[in-house]
Amino acid sequence: MEIVAIAAAVIAVTFIVLAGFLIPALIEIRKTAAAVRTYITDVESQLHPVLKELRELAANLRVLTDGVVSKTEEVKTFMTALGDTGRHMNRISGVLGDVSGLLCRSTLWMTGFKAAGHYVIDRIAKKRR
Repeated sequence: MEIVAIAAAVIAVTFIVLAGFLIPALIEIRKTAAAVRTYITDVESQLHPVLKELRELAANLRVLTDGVVSKTEEVKTFMTALGDTGRHMNRISGVLGDVSGLLCRSTLWMTGFKAAGHYVIDRIAKKRR
């Protein structure tokens, strides 16, 4: 029986030592759990306004995107008109170049005719004298 009593005493001391170590550990675990709970509550309270702003931002972006999509057809029409205008200006420039070349050549012809006319008039005037 003595061995059983000694074993029981050793087991009792072991449980007391184990309890001595477990109690502070359990207290720390409880404090950590309370701190985690507080932290999660704080994060949730700060996260709600951020989520609300993100939803508003998403709605604004949706409205903006819809506006851009609605204006895309107008931009395509404008770009087509701008391209047509450029082609027309190129044609007008070509026509103006042709006309200015024609005028330049006709001016040269007119100058030649004037000079020939003056020459003929001078010759006729000299013959009459």
